[in-house]
Amino acid sequence: MKKIIIVLILAIAGVAGVQAQNEVEQAFIKGFISGMDQELVSLNEDGMRYNGTFLEGKNIICSVTVDETQFGGMPMKQAFQMVGVDEVSFGQMMREEMFSQKLDADERSGLQMLKGYGYKIYFRMIGSVSGETMNCRIEYEALLQ
Repeated sequence: MKKIIIVLILAIAGVAGVQAQNEVEQAFIKGFISGMDQELVSLNEDGMRYNGTFLEGKNIICSVTVDETQFGGMPMKQAFQMVGVDEVSFGQMMREEMFSQKLDADERSGLQMLKGYGYKIYFRMIGSVSGETMNCRIEYEALLQ
């Protein structure tokens, strides 16, 4: 009987530990998203409108609407293809833009935590007329090497 009680106590302690870890992770991600919101609001110019940052599972999505009227009636993807830009290359450009400054110790630590929790960052562009989407992965992990 004692062994059963000890096993139950350990199981409850394990569940409580996991729950506490999840709360720490959720608080960290909430703060990270808040920081992204503050940084990306500056995109509200030059034919872009920042819609906000949100979660889809373990994907952090930075959503932006692109004003396709500036492409002369051409859908966003087609206009980008004409200048040689696809989801991968745009993701690389956004990574360079978002992380153009040298990372300090706190920023590096935050990205390490993000990586450790298994989160990915995507910059999602939505065409204002066509509704086309481009999901451009920002491979921040490369900055940690």
